[in-house]
Amino acid sequence: MGRDTFLTVGSIAEMLRARGFSAGAVELYRENGPVTTYLIDGHYILKLSTHALSEQIKQERVKSLRLAPQIHASGTLAFSGREYRYALLDYVPGEELWSALPRLTVREQCTIGGDIA
Repeated sequence: MGRDTFLTVGSIAEMLRARGFSAGAVELYRENGPVTTYLIDGHYILKLSTHALSEQIKQERVKSLRLAPQIHASGTLAFSGREYRYALLDYVPGEELWSALPRLTVREQCTIGGDIA
C-alpha cells in the first residue's frame, strides 16, 4: 500500500503549518498504491506520494470547470529526510469520476468527455 508515503497526522499538520496552511483536523482518508490521501478539515484533500502524481496532471486539465476540485498548492517537499510530491485540493464528497465512469452509458461518457476536453 502507501506505507512509503504514510506520515502521522501530527506530521501532516506540522508540514502544512510550515507552508502557511492551518490544519485543525487531519485524518487518513485513503491509501492507494504509492499515494496516501488525507482529509484536511473536511474541506481539502492532501495527496502525498514519493512518485509523480498523475492527479496533478488530471486536475490541470479540468481546472477551468466550476464543479471540479481546484488545486490550492502542489509541488515537491522534503520532510523527515524524504522527498515527497504533494497536491492540496478541494474535497468534493461523493464517488470519484474515474471510478464511476465505467458504469455510465457510452453516451454519458461521451458527454462528460466533451465537457472536460
